[in-house]
Amino acid sequence: MFYENASGSHGGAIHNFGKLTLSESDFKENTSPKEGGAINNQESGSISGENVEFGKNSAGNVGGAIVNWGYISLNNIKFNENT
Repeated sequence: MFYENASGSHGGAIHNFGKLTLSESDFKENTSPKEGGAINNQESGSISGENVEFGKNSAGNVGGAIVNWGYISLNNIKFNENT
């Protein structure tokens, strides 16, 4: 579980530039002052996974849960109260 993480700029829990695989993961109450409350995926980044939940994450500008500039493929995902 990624819980109550905070960044100084992008991606409260993860700022991804490479290959990331998620499985059975929870992202709760992570924050970023700019983009991607839980995850910021850059142009060079690739995210794949399944059974992931995003709840109450927040970002100052865009992407309460995720900001994606690269490739993303997720299955069975839940989003709850991200801002």
